[in-house]
Amino acid sequence: MKKNGDNELSWNISRYIEMLNRVKDRAVSSIIFGLVIAIMGIFLKYAVPLRIFLVLVGIYLIGESIWMVLSPGANKIMLNGIGVIIAGLWSISIPVMSLIHGKVGISLVWGLVGLIQVIWGSMSFRDTRRFSEMSGKLDDKIKKMISRTHLTLRETLKLTAMHTLLLTALFTILFPAYWILAASFKKGGSLFSTELFPSEYTLANYYKLLTKTKFLLWMQNTVVLCVCASLLALVVTVTAGYAFSRMRFPGRKWGLMTMIIIQMFPAAMAMVAIYKLLLYLGKITGGAVGLNTISGLILVYAGGGIPFNTWIIKGYLDGLPKELEESAYIDGATQTQAFIKVILPLLMPILAVVTIFNFIGPYADFLFPSIVLTGETKFTLAVGMRSFITGSFSTNWTQFAAASILGALPILIIFFALQRFLVEGLTKGALKG
Repeated sequence: MKKNGDNELSWNISRYIEMLNRVKDRAVSSIIFGLVIAIMGIFLKYAVPLRIFLVLVGIYLIGESIWMVLSPGANKIMLNGIGVIIAGLWSISIPVMSLIHGKVGISLVWGLVGLIQVIWGSMSFRDTRRFSEMSGKLDDKIKKMISRTHLTLRETLKLTAMHTLLLTALFTILFPAYWILAASFKKGGSLFSTELFPSEYTLANYYKLLTKTKFLLWMQNTVVLCVCASLLALVVTVTAGYAFSRMRFPGRKWGLMTMIIIQMFPAAMAMVAIYKLLLYLGKITGGAVGLNTISGLILVYAGGGIPFNTWIIKGYLDGLPKELEESAYIDGATQTQAFIKVILPLLMPILAVVTIFNFIGPYADFLFPSIVLTGETKFTLAVGMRSFITGSFSTNWTQFAAASILGALPILIIFFALQRFLVEGLTKGALKG
């Protein structure tokens, strides 16, 4: 019986600790909500009574959250939830009033924020009930002792500061992307506007981009360039990395050192030499490979990434036990069969990393393609997009923004497709080298 009683006490304590963690999370989110609402009341150009109301609601959320942490209780959780719901209902009222006046814009964002606040505040009723149930099963001394170790004001404020910094960093990162996205739906050709959220949206920029420019051709050239350069570089770097990791041959050490030394010099130093090489190569091949050709750029980008990627793959291979291949040799496999059937499947994470690096580099490069490519039909996306903003008499930033949004899609697709391999490949590839 005593054992069952101890098990029940341990279970109740663990549940109470879980509820205190939820109280801490609620306090952190409420303090952040309160700060945002109070700042809005101070800086936004609303009517004075409304601004005072916002500041008071923000102060209430902050003060009540601190009180809830210092002395956790079911009634304080309820009061916190009511404050969050009030703030959420105010946020939802903004799109309602905007729709009445025939405007949308920023109201949709506030409506979404308000909906999140109302849902989060409504969950306080469930938390209140659970907290009351758990509090009734424990003595006050036990509850105070647990609260002192699992729910402190210092830790809560520390988490609040950390989350605030993370949210600020996230906003800083996402705001430029939002600005470009909003500009792509704007009327006219200017990138700048007095409105953070445009009141009118249009798809005309995307229509003109796809029908009246060579955007699709530039996108095709860029994708062909990146895919071919990535595959060619992948074949060379995988075999080279395997040779440097598993084989011993004369010049191995100096070969590795040479690749490191090559990486010390910026790529711009080699532009003149590469330009002349492509010029001579074009004369030899009759223009098939050389200046103003995608095939010439493929060779340049594939060769340029070999030293760095070879070192990454070698470092990854150094972390794989040689016994894997030795077991294959015992079973009668040749070195080629052991590489293809045993080692290559294990290289998928690092191959994903190398593929992403090899794809993004040529995709985003502007300087070298602008020197090598002279015909508009041969332009890559970066070079072609420059024509939108370098006109002698007009610039079209909104079409440039639309091209930026559509141009980012291949990068996003390949990144999300290979994302699960990315972290593992980067960490294991840096173990040895």
